[in-house]
Amino acid sequence: MRTDEKKCPQCAEIVRREAKVCRFCSYQFGEEEMAPSQRQNPARDQNNVTKWLLGGVVGLVLWVAMCSRGDDNSAETNATAGGSQPETAPAPTDEKENPTGVTANSFEKIQNGMTVSQVEAILGSGTKVSETDAGGMKGEVYQWDGGMMKGTIVGTFMNGKLMSKAQVGL
Repeated sequence: MRTDEKKCPQCAEIVRREAKVCRFCSYQFGEEEMAPSQRQNPARDQNNVTKWLLGGVVGLVLWVAMCSRGDDNSAETNATAGGSQPETAPAPTDEKENPTGVTANSFEKIQNGMTVSQVEAILGSGTKVSETDAGGMKGEVYQWDGGMMKGTIVGTFMNGKLMSKAQVGL
């Protein structure tokens, strides 16, 4: 018998090692009789769920952040169309001009593994925009808005630790 073959315990015929069912007698091989590449790996499955969940939440939050920034700009457009010129403040060049903690410098300070309270110590209070619990993994997404035309920072937390961060407009 070759290494890529196995013997059916019911009919004693030789079948391929990857077979889940014997082609001669329809015997169904158990988990321990399957090739290692066919066995279920719950850790790998959980990891894939976590990656999809995290990616979907981050994508959704970035989309929401971009849409809300579009709403700010539409107010300026409507005021201009009405004939009056809106007042616009120049974009902040350093942290002293932006009273929120939402700056490019503060974005660089936050690191993966930080807790929500550690990140809020740098950025100020954030808004929880999403929360999920799947398979023992608790996911939360927070958003910090720097105000009109001052940028947005989004943080994704898994089980209380920062897993990813993103920024728009800093």
